[in-house]
Amino acid sequence: MSNPQLSVGLLFTCAIDFRDVARKYAIKNGRNMFIKNEKDKVRVVCSVGCPWVVYAAQVRNEKTFQVRTYHAEHTCGRGLVPTIEELLPNSKHRHCLRHVYNNFKQKFNGLALKDRVCKATSTSNVPSFSRHMKWMKEEDRNAYNWLASKPVVH
Repeated sequence: MSNPQLSVGLLFTCAIDFRDVARKYAIKNGRNMFIKNEKDKVRVVCSVGCPWVVYAAQVRNEKTFQVRTYHAEHTCGRGLVPTIEELLPNSKHRHCLRHVYNNFKQKFNGLALKDRVCKATSTSNVPSFSRHMKWMKEEDRNAYNWLASKPVVH
């Protein structure tokens, strides 16, 4: 599901599928969500306290989960990066390696490339970064181009 949509009445085969869609929605829309699990119900709320919520419960005598409540309005802004830029306009901050790699691995895979991404993005000096990027370019030009197109800082 590349563009997850949520609505009241939507059915899922199980709680795991519902949580997966909720996570994909959060990633796609740049939101920080908090998932509360119980045996027969799952509630997903915006982690910054805005009114956005989606609640699904198990259909009686089935494993199916159905969305019972969905409040789609976010009042929290667009996520962490824009908030930091607004509140701390002169601060320098970098992309989170976990998020960079999660996006990277959707397009490229393999342990060698993972190692290159981790080493290039976690280095603290330009010569080391350049060296790791050069090695990545030799290994996979498309992976290199993808990572090189990302700004080093926001």
